[in-house]
Amino acid sequence: NQIHAAFGFAQVFAFNENDTVINGFPFFHVGGTMTVGLSVLAAGGHMVVPSPYALRPPSVIERYWRIVEHFRATVIGGVPTSIAALTGSFVPGTDVSSVRMAGTGGAVLPKEIGVRFEAVTGIHLYETYGMTETAAAIAFNPGRGEPVAGSVGFRAPFSQTRIVRLGTEEELCGPGESGLVQVRGPQVFPGYVDPAHNIGTLGPDGWLTTGDIGYMTADERLVLTGREKDLIVRSGHNIDPAAIEDVANRFPGVHISAAVGMPDQYAGEVPALFVVPAPGARIDVEALKAYLDANVHEPPARPKSVLVIEALPVTAVGKIFKPELRDLAIREKVRLEVERICGQDVSAAIGVSLDARKRTCVDVRLAGATPAQRAELEAALQLLPQTFVVEG
Repeated sequence: NQIHAAFGFAQVFAFNENDTVINGFPFFHVGGTMTVGLSVLAAGGHMVVPSPYALRPPSVIERYWRIVEHFRATVIGGVPTSIAALTGSFVPGTDVSSVRMAGTGGAVLPKEIGVRFEAVTGIHLYETYGMTETAAAIAFNPGRGEPVAGSVGFRAPFSQTRIVRLGTEEELCGPGESGLVQVRGPQVFPGYVDPAHNIGTLGPDGWLTTGDIGYMTADERLVLTGREKDLIVRSGHNIDPAAIEDVANRFPGVHISAAVGMPDQYAGEVPALFVVPAPGARIDVEALKAYLDANVHEPPARPKSVLVIEALPVTAVGKIFKPELRDLAIREKVRLEVERICGQDVSAAIGVSLDARKRTCVDVRLAGATPAQRAELEAALQLLPQTFVVEG
């Protein structure tokens, strides 16, 4: 799987012995080991590792463009949060003439961040799409072609990608019709250690269900529009909601809890926790936050927002319905932005819906905001993955 994935990246990105690639992806992630790792080395290229912690140290971000100049790098990149940080550290006049492409992946790239990076640096940004189970290789924008903003590109070499209607296993969607993304090919792993985990994910015919929602364009480019699975992806780091919920559920007075991703301008999304009090109990939210900070051992998984609600939404069979919670998290994010920018005297009516392609659209109607406040709010919301319309 890894050898084939490395071959695919090397072919599509056109890596060769003349390339010097700055590997800004962490090595505990397939982005660092495969996307610009084994693929570069197998093609005879030169790989520069900026630090043992990838691009996380602020000093690396600060000096990144000097590293690009010094090594005459041809390929650069990182997860979307790193792309945003590198845009901010770019110094006009920096010689980036050697750079032929920048790559990003690991999380959904907010459109505005990609536009800003290209405008500031003059470097084309190429999105990729993959997962651990495919050694990072599902789709790429060809490195010698023109990337299409919003698309993660074409299928990996010698593999297949298809879109199936939600709720079905093999009912195919047509071009432009959103559904569940499935992939099959030599880069797809043979299965989990525990075969029980393959059920509903890896079929006997080799099709892997990614858990992501998207559609194919007429020329067979893949566009991702959402995610069916519940994992929270913060700066390319997968967070299991159970790691948060298990801790929260142990806090005195908590009846049940559920964690989902809240959209964030920097990290793509951050954890938001909804808690339901036990009958007759009152939850001290600040004490709960302190408890979570002390007991959720993975720092990225510590919730940014904790909200108390009367009951969790459930399906007809009693399962927690997290899409509704994600909509509530979006509303909370907008409320926080309105309060930050406009103050408490401005109110907002917030509506969340899906369009025909299952993309999340948010309608914000302000009351009492000035034109300047509205413009600032629009600019802040444009950095989020959803589509926002601000009125009033």
